[in-house]
Amino acid sequence: MTALRDKARAFAIERHGDQLYGDRPYAVHLAAVEQVLVDHGFVTDHWRAAAWLHDVLEDTPATFEEIDSHFGGLIAEMVHAVTGVGVNRADRTGSILGKLRLRPAACALKVADRIANVEAAANSPRHLSLYRYEQPSFTRVCKAEVPRAMWDHLERALSDPSRARSTQQPAEDVDWRDMPEAP
Repeated sequence: MTALRDKARAFAIERHGDQLYGDRPYAVHLAAVEQVLVDHGFVTDHWRAAAWLHDVLEDTPATFEEIDSHFGGLIAEMVHAVTGVGVNRADRTGSILGKLRLRPAACALKVADRIANVEAAANSPRHLSLYRYEQPSFTRVCKAEVPRAMWDHLERALSDPSRARSTQQPAEDVDWRDMPEAP
């Protein structure tokens, strides 16, 4: 691993503290998001750091300014783009989709998060139903912004989450430098 990814991992674990993802430490979910990105060729240190940080603004007291200061503006913007703000799930999802329209490169991070969530919800019909209900909105915003294999992985997960886990090797390295600069 590299220094930036390791720094992000330590920061996220410290900030999420005793928070659980279901009945497991929250780091299990963050590691799953990182693995989905890696499985689909998003292997640079920046992508891996973003995976570990993707929920810190939404679920911890961490601030955008802290992320920017410790990890740089581009990672902070990516994390911000996948952070839902609002009083209910519909508002939070709308907030994320609006930001993803402005920063479509962040769709890969959100789709990786969604794949990890769907696969973890294999035995939760309530959660799966919710993810399936939201899928048309995510399709409109993100489908064209991620590699086809990644989108297919999400579709497989939604149709049969118990069998969707990708075992493919990345076809290519997705270069972080190809991402647009922060506004």
